[in-house]
Amino acid sequence: MIIRCRLKAPFFSTDICKAIFRNLTYPKSLLLVPLTLFSGTEQAFIVGLYTKAYIGCGLGIGQIGFVMTAFGVTDAICSLVFGPLMKLFGRMPLFVFGAVISMLVSLTLLIWPLNPDDTSLFYAMVGVLGMADGVWNTQISGLWIALSASQLETAFANYRFWESIGFAFGLILIRFTNVTQFLLISLGILLVGMLCYLGVEFYDDINM
Repeated sequence: MIIRCRLKAPFFSTDICKAIFRNLTYPKSLLLVPLTLFSGTEQAFIVGLYTKAYIGCGLGIGQIGFVMTAFGVTDAICSLVFGPLMKLFGRMPLFVFGAVISMLVSLTLLIWPLNPDDTSLFYAMVGVLGMADGVWNTQISGLWIALSASQLETAFANYRFWESIGFAFGLILIRFTNVTQFLLISLGILLVGMLCYLGVEFYDDINM
């Protein structure tokens, strides 16, 4: 007995592209773009700069796989946990939590003198980064869905588009900036993103 699995082949849709840019005419969607860009930029930092400038220089390239495994495990666990937590505490506390730990990690990395003996600290840093990424992965995508009136294709297209732009921007920054400059620019994007996010949450109250 032959079982045939019929799946639709991926295709390019101009309607999705139009929906992405049409969303820019909606203030709430526009306000969510900076934080989505930050999410992509942070991922670029983790895979393109933390691995090279911190793990590679501090522990050696042979340890990159082990440390990044810790990041992946932490990210996956937190992504599972933060969904139910949002139902308990609401969306805003998780966004604030993610922003605070991202800022603390960035500030710590700015002043951290690398020491190969601080092996546990390398894992702790990447664990906290995984925790922050778990917040952004779940909460930003969920907010895009809420703003897109449950139109999943449009929501995920917007989320992935702007996150990918942020990732590409982060890789360009890595090429043309040093670690300190990258972290400061990333912090600036995060601050702007959080201010815009608060604008999303309080938009209806402001415009009453």
